[in-house]
Amino acid sequence: MTREFYVCKYDSEGNLLSKELQEVNDEYNAVFYQTTFTTPGVYTFKGISKFIDELSENMKLDTVDLEIEVSGILEV
Repeated sequence: MTREFYVCKYDSEGNLLSKELQEVNDEYNAVFYQTTFTTPGVYTFKGISKFIDELSENMKLDTVDLEIEVSGILEV
C-alpha cells in the first residue's frame, strides 16, 4: 500500500491557486506545509490523502478542509 498526500490552496472565490504533492513525515505521521499570503482574503486548504493498494488496484481518498482568514499582510 502506498500513500500520497496533496495540499490544495484555494482563494475566496474557489479558484485553485496551487496543488502540491507533500512528503508525509514518518516519525510524526504528519505533513509540514508552509505558504506565504500576499493579499488579504479567505483561503481554503484541502488536504487529500490518497491510499493505493497496488495488489487489488483499489484506491481510497480521505480529505480534510481548513479555512483561514487573512486580514492583513506584514511588509518584510
